[in-house]
Amino acid sequence: MECSTGPPDPTSLAPPTGANPRPTSEFLTRKLWDVANSDPFGHRGDLTTLTEAIYFHGGDARAERDAFFSLSQASQDAIIEFLKTLQVLPEQRPRRHFDDDD
Repeated sequence: MECSTGPPDPTSLAPPTGANPRPTSEFLTRKLWDVANSDPFGHRGDLTTLTEAIYFHGGDARAERDAFFSLSQASQDAIIEFLKTLQVLPEQRPRRHFDDDD
């Protein structure tokens, strides 16, 4: 389960080692219904957690982002846990399990 005391500090967020994020001129929108097996997150693939992906939404999604971070920590954690269940898998592929840090 992701745990935090509020929005992540954007200055402390960096792409994971070996990440190959998309250039800022490219924009990728992923499907929410398989978010649990579509990391890294973000339109450029440069975010490592669902909480970071929510935090960096602005523009049309700013109100939803702000609403998420106004929730209690327990409610935020419950939403993240729910999102981790959204997986679309081929018949032979095993269900993906997340560690507490995912």
